[in-house]
Amino acid sequence: MTLRLVILLSILSGTITFTAVAAPVCSLNQSSESLMLTAGNQTIVLQCTNPSPEILHFPRKFLNGATLETTDKVPIPSLRSADYAFYLPASDSSFLLHIDAQIDTPLTINLSAVSEYYENSMVHAVTISAFVGFCLALVVYVGVLGKSMRNYGLYSYSFYVASACAFFLLQEGLLHTLMKDGTFLESVQLKVFLAGLTIFTAVRFLDRLLDFKALLPTILRKALLLLAVIVLVLVTLQLGMSSKTSMLVNSIISHFTLIIMTGTLGGCIYAAWRKVHCASMVLIAIAIAIMVLAMLCRFYIKDYSPFLQRYALLIGLTIEALILALAASRKVKKSVMKEWWLTSRRRPIRYVKY
Repeated sequence: MTLRLVILLSILSGTITFTAVAAPVCSLNQSSESLMLTAGNQTIVLQCTNPSPEILHFPRKFLNGATLETTDKVPIPSLRSADYAFYLPASDSSFLLHIDAQIDTPLTINLSAVSEYYENSMVHAVTISAFVGFCLALVVYVGVLGKSMRNYGLYSYSFYVASACAFFLLQEGLLHTLMKDGTFLESVQLKVFLAGLTIFTAVRFLDRLLDFKALLPTILRKALLLLAVIVLVLVTLQLGMSSKTSMLVNSIISHFTLIIMTGTLGGCIYAAWRKVHCASMVLIAIAIAIMVLAMLCRFYIKDYSPFLQRYALLIGLTIEALILALAASRKVKKSVMKEWWLTSRRRPIRYVKY
C-alpha cells in the first residue's frame, strides 16, 4: 500500500565557492554540498574554475524559479531538464545565481561533466517514462475490465494508480523536459494534494478489495474511512493557502498515513487469521513488504547502487501495482463464479423425453 508517498525526498564535479549575499560566506570544496535557503528571493555568487565545459544542476524541489547570469548581467539560458541545469563553458569566472524558494529548504548544487550529466538524464527519462507507461496501461486495462464485468469497484484501483502516477511524475520533474515554463508543476500545494488524493484512493480501493465492511468491526472501518476523508479535505483546503501551511498539512497527513497503514495491516492479519480471501491477503502482505524493502533501499544502499537508491520506491510501486491488479482480478473472478453458481441453482432443470 503506497501511503508513504508524502515523505518522498530528492537526491543527487569542479570546485565551487559560494558567497551568499548579505549572509556569512559558505565555501564548498566538494562535488556535492548543501546550502540552507530561506523562503523568498536570494542571490548566490558562484566562483567556478572549469578546465572543461560542465553542467551546473540542482533539484527543482520547493523552488519557484532559478536564473543564472554572469557578473556582467549576461543571462545564461537554462537547459530543459528534470532539474535546473545550466551549461558552463571552460573558464575561470564568477556567476550570480538568483533563486526564489517557496519555503526554508536545503539546496544541493552539483557540477557534472557534460557527458555524465546527459547520461544520467537519459536514464532518468527512460525510467520515469517506463513507470508512467506501465501505470497508464494498468489504469486502462483494469478500468475496461471493470466496465466489461460491470464491477465498478475496480475503478477505485484505477484512480489509486493514476493519482500515484501523477504524484511521481511531478515529483521527478520529467514534465519540465516538455515545457519551457512549468513553474506551477513545482507547487507545494499541488504535490501535497496529489499525495493526499493517493492516500484517499488507496484506502477506498483496499476497503473494496478486502471487504472491510464485512471483515472489520464497524467502528474500526469507519475510523479508517473517516481518516481518509479528513486527509482529502485537508489537502483540498490547503490548495488556496501558503506553502508553509501546506507543509504543515503535509506533516499532519503523514501521521494519519501511519495510522491508516497500521489499521490496514492489522486488517490483513485479521483476515488471514479468519481465512478470508487468503490469496488476496497474501498478495497484499507481499505488496506492503515490497514497499518497506523499497524504502530501506532508498536510505541504506546509496553507496552500493545509486540507481536503486533513487528508483527503488518507483520499482516497488510498480511491483505493488501489478500485485494489487492481480489480487483485484482474482476477487472479480471469484465474485463472477459465485454469481454464476447462484444463477445456475435458480435456473429450473428441464427434462428431455426420448
